[in-house]
Amino acid sequence: MHKCFKLLTLGVVSSFDVACMAVYCSQLVSSSSSHHGAMPLRHCCVVPELAAQSHLHQANSRLTTAVCFSVLVLATRTSAACTVSPGLGAAVEVGLSLALSSLVNRRCSAVAHTSAHVAAIGWAMAAIVASGYTTRVIGGIGAQCGRATLLPQLDDAMGECIDKAARAIKPNLAMHSSLAYMAEAA
Repeated sequence: MHKCFKLLTLGVVSSFDVACMAVYCSQLVSSSSSHHGAMPLRHCCVVPELAAQSHLHQANSRLTTAVCFSVLVLATRTSAACTVSPGLGAAVEVGLSLALSSLVNRRCSAVAHTSAHVAAIGWAMAAIVASGYTTRVIGGIGAQCGRATLLPQLDDAMGECIDKAARAIKPNLAMHSSLAYMAEAA
């Protein structure tokens, strides 16, 4: 007989001008997003301090919902896992995971999110990373069948660039929305 495992997940996507959060437990429990599109109209740019305040307000709201909902399933918690980078989203997930794991006296495992993207392709590439206004992967070299191939990629999200290059190197990889989730789940 198989045990049925329920996974309580707080998903956080946070960029310079938007934050989206959702709580899942077999289904969507709650979600929210905050956008700062009007901020440049008032201040001529996105003000990091104001954006951070809005992100934290949304994070606190989602955390409250997640913890309240988790009371219904705390007895089934066996462990907690969280990503440890990058950004505010990771800080929120780490906090939630540590809180839930301490409530039920279970271990908390940390996963290096960017490393998980790379691990998903079996270390088959090297990426060239440029850091500026945002960190961008501007190219990658993949080794397959003894050949090196230049794989130009350009995206604000480093993980997405790595995923795109991975799919070019290994076309048989599943077209999952994020290869890192596959690596983290393994």
